[in-house]
Amino acid sequence: MGRSATPILNSRLPQADRYLLQLSPSPISENSRLKFIVIFRFFLIFFVPLWLLGGGTLSLFYYVEVKSRVASLEQNERHLLALQKKIVSDDFQLLLADLRFLAEQNELQQFLNGQLKAKKMIGLEYQSFSNKQRIYDQIRYIDGSGREVVRVNKRGHESEIVPYSRLQFKGDRYYFQKTNELFRGDVFVSPFDLNMENGVLEYPPKPTIRFGTPVYDYNNQKQGIIVFNYLGEALLQKLRREVKNYPGEIMLLNSQGYWLLSSSEDEEWGFMFSDERKNFTFKNAYPAVWQEISKNLEGQLVTERGMFTYSTVFPELEVLKSLSDMKNDEESAVYTSQGSQNYWKIVSFIPQNILQVETNPLLEFFLKTFFFLSLLLLLISLLPTFVNIKRFQAEQALKAVNDGLEYRVNQRTQELRSTNHQLRKEIVERKFAEEEVIKTLKELSDMKFALDEAAIVVITDPQGILTYVNDKYCEITKYSRKELLGTSLSVINSADFAQEVASGKIWRGTFKNKNRDGIYYWVDTTVVPFMDESNQPLQYVVIHSDLTEIKRAESLLQQDMLENFASGLAHEIGNPLGAMRMKAQTMQEDLDEDSELWDDLDDMVAEIDRLNNIVRKFNALGRPSPPNFSNHNPRDLFIGLLPLIESEVKQKEIQLATHFEDEIGDMWADSQQIQQVLLNLVVNSFQAMPSGGNLTLRVRAIEKEQVEFVVQDSGMGISKDYLERIFEPFFTTKANGSGFGLSLANSTVKQNGGVIKVESQLGAGAAFSLTFPLSQELD
Repeated sequence: MGRSATPILNSRLPQADRYLLQLSPSPISENSRLKFIVIFRFFLIFFVPLWLLGGGTLSLFYYVEVKSRVASLEQNERHLLALQKKIVSDDFQLLLADLRFLAEQNELQQFLNGQLKAKKMIGLEYQSFSNKQRIYDQIRYIDGSGREVVRVNKRGHESEIVPYSRLQFKGDRYYFQKTNELFRGDVFVSPFDLNMENGVLEYPPKPTIRFGTPVYDYNNQKQGIIVFNYLGEALLQKLRREVKNYPGEIMLLNSQGYWLLSSSEDEEWGFMFSDERKNFTFKNAYPAVWQEISKNLEGQLVTERGMFTYSTVFPELEVLKSLSDMKNDEESAVYTSQGSQNYWKIVSFIPQNILQVETNPLLEFFLKTFFFLSLLLLLISLLPTFVNIKRFQAEQALKAVNDGLEYRVNQRTQELRSTNHQLRKEIVERKFAEEEVIKTLKELSDMKFALDEAAIVVITDPQGILTYVNDKYCEITKYSRKELLGTSLSVINSADFAQEVASGKIWRGTFKNKNRDGIYYWVDTTVVPFMDESNQPLQYVVIHSDLTEIKRAESLLQQDMLENFASGLAHEIGNPLGAMRMKAQTMQEDLDEDSELWDDLDDMVAEIDRLNNIVRKFNALGRPSPPNFSNHNPRDLFIGLLPLIESEVKQKEIQLATHFEDEIGDMWADSQQIQQVLLNLVVNSFQAMPSGGNLTLRVRAIEKEQVEFVVQDSGMGISKDYLERIFEPFFTTKANGSGFGLSLANSTVKQNGGVIKVESQLGAGAAFSLTFPLSQELD
């Protein structure tokens, strides 16, 4: 039995385990060899994942920490370059202040004004200025011909005034020619190089930048230039001091890649020499780095040689910024001898060995930690290994169970195939449904296009805010779509509308609105509510039909009918009333005035006169007389009324206030008709204040070249329900009113090219306003 069991067990082992079994020492029994393989296998299963997880976590920590330290180093480098640029900017601002100060020097202006004695004072001022600042190699005033007039040279720690015999002609020098072309306040900046005298480099070398500006006299005439030879060594020393304890190297390069500042003096100013130093350039030493630096204004890059951080300084821009700080309202210009090619590169360099100093301690700590972690994981992995031996035995027992499950898996596979077939069928049906939806959407789009072409359409949200308007709505309202979207549609928020659509019903109505130009238009409106699942309004589609032309035709028809009716009424009623009046008067002549019949006939004549007055007003409403237009001062119309109403004002104890603006301009209207309308409105105010009150008459100019008349009282006011009908014929709130007064006033104002409006609240008085154009004849 024992000999036959081993081949069976071996046949069940994986290929790798069988290989280990063959390598086991022969004295070990078959069961011991199998146990060894199982233990080793489970040990690897636990140890290797934990070891990889621990090592991966430490590696990630090491990578993040290295990145953090490198990022901190990069930030420090960028901060260092920012300080270097600030040094340059501060120095430039100081020397430009000096340059402008000497250009406006009082002694210099006196000399330019003909006071030759001031020349000596100029030299002394320049000498004192140079001794105090100690950063200028030369300070010169050169006249318009190019001849030096005053020059101060720095010699050691003191400055000297150059005598007249040693003054030179500089009219052929580039810095004179460039500076002399500038205007007042402009500045010339030369390249940064070594100073030369008579074509020979000075020794020891003097790094120099020349700054120049034109000089103008009191008459604003150009009289030469001021030139500074700025000792660039002062700037370079400041840059060096800022990085005294810096572990790396700081460099200043010109636009050709030559060193202006380097850790090695032999590498500096190579472009000023004709020997082998001509080839001492950063460009040649670091060609790949220079190619990157020259293309960008600032940045960082890491190579196998170390980390380079760089930034660009444009001297002329630094000067321009300094000038901008000095002058707020003036314009300044900066010129250089090389245009936009005159720039410097400030470069910091940290060698690779210094970078490694930052990361080597971290690597050492990582390796030690990884070693101890591996030992700990080794111990931890041995414990579950022995536990999993039992698990291995149990897995062998489960294999038989797996064989039983295989049948169930096959059966489930058949079920999945059937389900897959059903899903494919549903996909086909869904695709067909999607095509039907697309077709329906196309039909809806066509219907929307047709609706937009035939009607005025807007869509609002449940609060009445416009979310869509078509072109026809923009056309009738005279507003752009951008102006309309987001505004409120008043009909949606009206009380009768809210009650109508609460149950999802369609609402219809007719409205009169005013467009942007102030022109009224009529629309027939249908509002269709779209409801959500909870039967609440989701949005409203509002469809308008333009009724303006129909309403205009109806108005013209009504006016024509009114004219015919008024004419017929005046003829059919007026003539009998005239006859009745004559008859009554004839009868009165035969009676005694004290008789009762005489009084009755007198009352009859009065009533007949009242009826004749109504007929005349009605006839005037139907056939208003055309206005006699002419220019009038608006103030005169109200002023002419004051004597007519004076007695009534006193009798009824009315407080009259007048506000008539001066210099309004003339208005173009029939003064008698407008004055009659104003008088009728004042009389109405008297009737509204039987126990006295306040009456205000106002004339003022308003926008769009118009004049406004206002009659305002503190009487009983007009009900809101009556305000919309107050200008209709036959409508009146008075017991003995005819209903023609305000209707006739409205007609008269419109004939004169004006508009009449009323504002009132019941119990709070009323204000009637009449608006007319100024100085514009009507057709």
